[in-house]
Amino acid sequence: MIPKKYLLITAADKAVEPFLISHWVRSFLDTNNTKRIDIAVLDYGLSHKARHILTAKNIRRIPCIKDGHVVNIRLRDTAEFLRVHGKTYDQVMHADCGDIIFQNDISPAFLIYPESIRITSQHMPIDVIYFFSRGSFRREYYYRILKVIFGKPVLNAGVIVGPIELMQSVFNEAYSLIQNISNFLPDQMAINYILHRDGYGALPEEFNYMKLFSFKRITVIHGTIFCNGKPIPVVHNCGWRKPFRAFKNFGYGKECNLPNQPVWAYTEVKAALQRTISLLP
Repeated sequence: MIPKKYLLITAADKAVEPFLISHWVRSFLDTNNTKRIDIAVLDYGLSHKARHILTAKNIRRIPCIKDGHVVNIRLRDTAEFLRVHGKTYDQVMHADCGDIIFQNDISPAFLIYPESIRITSQHMPIDVIYFFSRGSFRREYYYRILKVIFGKPVLNAGVIVGPIELMQSVFNEAYSLIQNISNFLPDQMAINYILHRDGYGALPEEFNYMKLFSFKRITVIHGTIFCNGKPIPVVHNCGWRKPFRAFKNFGYGKECNLPNQPVWAYTEVKAALQRTISLLP
């Protein structure tokens, strides 16, 4: 019996198209075996040139309607793709594409806790999400969510791995919780709520390495980011704006990945958290 393949899926619009083509796709194809891992891209308005490049590289493109913020509607459209085509695959990795590069084999991530959703903790309190998520949920959902996630660590939804049916279920529920699909970041809060409520497996840091939240020592040699002498498989330059990100000129290439000194608005976040706590029943 031929084993089922794995799936790597992402979502992109024109805003992230240059990074998708020049860094995300190129880095993955250079460092991973595509005989076992298929790539699919949810297309929210890519150019004809980008579409041609994806097709030429044997990457599956799924035309989608952009009727909200991509971080939210990708939940709905990924779940639908898995419902229709999921039987082809064993496991799926859902990853951001505007701030992630691949440097080494990701296939071990599909073998860890294969019955569970796997996700990486940011090693910081979940308080920061409150600052962005007010107004994204109906009132009854918002306070129900807060009761579950309050005081828990942030689970970073930039990379999520899991079995097909469970991923489909989690993404469908996460999307159903969001009232304003045009807002930025409620996907994070919804995913954190479901996984802190139902449980999850820990995805090792090397499959969603975030320098901002890591205690590991790294070195950057000719643009490649190393830890313990090995290229880190998945590097995530997360952050809301450029001043918040750990690397300047982030990407895949010898001139990339210069260290940045990120600035966090802790005062604003703390004030937002205190206001939220005062509203809890």
